[in-house]
Amino acid sequence: MRRKFIKRLLALSLGSLLYPSKGISKEKDLSCRTGADVEGPFYRKNAPSRKDITKGYDGQKETLVVKGRVYAKDCNSPLANAVVDIWHASPEGMYDNRSNKFLFRGKVSTDSEGYYEFRTIKPGVYQSRPRHIHYKVRHANHQELTTQLYFENDKFLKTDRTAIRSKGHRRAMKIERADDLDQVTFDIYLG
Repeated sequence: MRRKFIKRLLALSLGSLLYPSKGISKEKDLSCRTGADVEGPFYRKNAPSRKDITKGYDGQKETLVVKGRVYAKDCNSPLANAVVDIWHASPEGMYDNRSNKFLFRGKVSTDSEGYYEFRTIKPGVYQSRPRHIHYKVRHANHQELTTQLYFENDKFLKTDRTAIRSKGHRRAMKIERADDLDQVTFDIYLG
């Protein structure tokens, strides 16, 4: 009796090693999920809904288009009507914490296929932190995510404690040139 039990136990163990997809749901595979990051002290509620978050800025602008898709916790289904709240430092490294202009702040919603897009300019360096854009993403059926988009080859990515702790290098995106504009694609996978 004991030998049969041990044989069955070994067969089940071997089966789960040979066929790991059986009995394991995609829900438990967290490898696609976008990593969380600190909100930081500069989040402001009630940012306006707008696709151009540079409105009101009088400095020189070289447009950066940031786009992507927001996906559900199954890592595959695009989410319509997710709210993507974004903010970042000015080219001079300052956050607009008080003005009615809400400089470099805004909200966009995803379309029926989960796409979002906004226009901005490349953020400035704030206190030797890597250049970054803050995100707070909400959807009725998912946990809110606060994260940051970083930029590939930023010299501060390897020395910034916040980016190191949050594995920011995984969210360091490449800026590409297309249609005479700098563009970044940043897909977000909610948990």
